[in-house]
Amino acid sequence: MTWRIFIKHIPFEAEGWRAGYRVQLNLDTGKEGIGYGRTTANVNLIAEKDVGNITLNLNAVYIKSSHIEGLRDAYGVIFHLYGKPAKWLTLGGEIKYIKPEHRVSNKDTHLLVGFLLHPTKSIDLSLGVHKSLNKHQEQPDYGFLAGFLYRF
Repeated sequence: MTWRIFIKHIPFEAEGWRAGYRVQLNLDTGKEGIGYGRTTANVNLIAEKDVGNITLNLNAVYIKSSHIEGLRDAYGVIFHLYGKPAKWLTLGGEIKYIKPEHRVSNKDTHLLVGFLLHPTKSIDLSLGVHKSLNKHQEQPDYGFLAGFLYRF
C-alpha cells in the first residue's frame, strides 16, 4: 500500500481547454513486500479538453525513483476520459503507459475505471478498480483504489 499526496494546479483555462501540472509524492507504508520501500515523486504535465459532457485528459508523466535500487526513473503518458452524469457524480477511466529509462522491456501498462462522489464543493471521495496489462509475476493483476480529495 502506498499513500499518495499531490498538488494539482491549472493556471490556463480558455474555451474548454485547460493546461497545468501536478506534483505528487508516493509515500511507502514500510510494510514488507508492499511498495518500493522509499518515497518516489511524480511530475505530470496536463492538457484537458471538454467535448460536450465528456472531458478528455492527457498527462505526460515523469517519475523520479532512481535512488531506489532496482528501479529507474520512468516516463510515459496517461489518458483519462470522464463525464459527469449528475452534479454529485463523476464516472471515468484511464489507460496508463509508463516506460522505465534504460530498459527495453518491463513497460508498465494499466487500465483503471472508477467513480467520484462529490458530497460537498470541497470534498471528493473516489473508488476504482485497477487492471494491470503487464505479464510480470511481481505485479498484481487487479487492485482496488480509494481516495479522498479536499480542495482549499
